[in-house]
Amino acid sequence: MTKFNDRTKKQILTEYNDGKPIKEITSKYGVAKSTIFTWIKKNIQTKKFIDYKKYEMLQRELEHTKLKLEIYENLHCFKDASIHDKEVSIAKYLGQYPIKTMCKILDLPTGTFYNYHFRKKKITQYQIKDEELKTEITKVYLESEKRFGAKKIFAKLQSNGFRTSLKKIQKLMNELNIKSIQKPQKKETRKPDTDYQFNKLKRLFNQDAPNKFWVSDVT
Repeated sequence: MTKFNDRTKKQILTEYNDGKPIKEITSKYGVAKSTIFTWIKKNIQTKKFIDYKKYEMLQRELEHTKLKLEIYENLHCFKDASIHDKEVSIAKYLGQYPIKTMCKILDLPTGTFYNYHFRKKKITQYQIKDEELKTEITKVYLESEKRFGAKKIFAKLQSNGFRTSLKKIQKLMNELNIKSIQKPQKKETRKPDTDYQFNKLKRLFNQDAPNKFWVSDVT
């Protein structure tokens, strides 16, 4: 495994921040894409070399790369496999992974898979659109790290040019069995003041002057 000194790391990150394609950088220096993303994450924490928006974009790209790797490992199929083997492998993970991503990994046209999947079924154009929409819903859901609910996914798809409705998104999310996963917020708790004394009179009712103590019935 090649080790890189700080000067080389800085040079690599500077070239990337200047807009040089990451493929050229990885080829030039022999460094893995995931390694560059790790350096970027560390440098973000120390406010060096790269802006936060680009870091977010790289983080999404890294998550997408991880997803593609997970899909590739689970499919147990290769690009040089037969079309039928590819179709069978993809069919096993319908609803779990985006169809377009699986087809792209195995170099199989999406239309070819749809023809296989619905060959023995009567299917309408609406059903085909629903399947394509499920793919986009799953993609946005995973990119949001499973935080987006139906409203946010609907807004995102609209901004991406998809014409649909909120009810349709909710219906398809139910079919996919996915929902927003929110991290629990920490509740602030106030510690009691142990030094405060409520009973200062201590039954000493006979005092040498008035107005030294005031009492109240809290029953």
